[in-house]
Amino acid sequence: MANAVAPDLKAAMKACWSCKGPVKAGALFCATCKAVQPPAAVDHYQRLGVEMTFDVDVPALDRVYFDLQRQLH
Repeated sequence: MANAVAPDLKAAMKACWSCKGPVKAGALFCATCKAVQPPAAVDHYQRLGVEMTFDVDVPALDRVYFDLQRQLH
């Protein structure tokens, strides 16, 4: 999940603030230089790639969250 992207933002591209390489809009990390990108205007469900429901799969959410946390730190 190194390049997590909100589903509705997959088509749009922007330039990485660090290397100026192409980055999908909504991506958390640049695929070229691995720099953390500024946050996109999406809700937490989209950012973490989970369905918007009250019945959240907590173990799956934990895996996604901790995977992103490892990449960030």
